[in-house]
Amino acid sequence: MFGEKGATGNQIQIVPVEAAIPRDTCVVWINWLQWTKARIIFREDAQACRSATQSPSGFIENDSFYTTGFMLRGGTSSLTFVGKRKFRYTVEVPDPSRGSLGLPPGRVVAEGSLVVE
Repeated sequence: MFGEKGATGNQIQIVPVEAAIPRDTCVVWINWLQWTKARIIFREDAQACRSATQSPSGFIENDSFYTTGFMLRGGTSSLTFVGKRKFRYTVEVPDPSRGSLGLPPGRVVAEGSLVVE
C-alpha cells in the first residue's frame, strides 16, 4: 500500500517499506494518493521478477521492466510470489517532462522491497 504522509500531502510513503512474505503470497498494491495517479515498477531483475511470480493483475511485461499502468486513487494491482529472493520496486507518479524506456514518463517518489522466504 502506498499513500501520502506529512502536512503538505506531497510525500509518498510505502507501508511497509520492506515486507517479508512466505512463498505463494499474493501481494496487492493499493494507490491511496489523493493528488495523482501512480504505478509500481520493478526495474532491477525484471526478468527474475516475472519468472518468480504468477497471476499478475495490472502488470505489463517488457525486457527491462515489469510495471503496472498508472492507477487512479483506490486502484489496485497484484502479483503472487512463488520464487524466493528479494525484489526491489519503486512507486512512480506521472511526469511529462521525462521519458523512459517507451513508458509514459514517470518520476520515482518512493522505493520498497519484498523478501520472499
